[in-house]
Amino acid sequence: MPYSREDVLAAVRQWLPDEDTASVLAVLDAYSTEPYERERERVQIAVLKLSEGDVDKLLQYVTAARLDYRDVLYWAEYSEDKQP
Repeated sequence: MPYSREDVLAAVRQWLPDEDTASVLAVLDAYSTEPYERERERVQIAVLKLSEGDVDKLLQYVTAARLDYRDVLYWAEYSEDKQP
């Protein structure tokens, strides 16, 4: 199922409700600046889920996604092992 920007916004409100939405989106948008960084919204939602509401973890998982987005998708969707 393809995700939209609205899905990302809903995930930001769910996982980081006390943070400034624009700031969180700016961090998330660091992913997808390169052509090989695919599935932007799906990866961003995975990063938010993995962050568990922690901004430091959010930054770690965005960095991990930029190295290999498939790791982040695996950790969020298929694994109990959540390591950046």
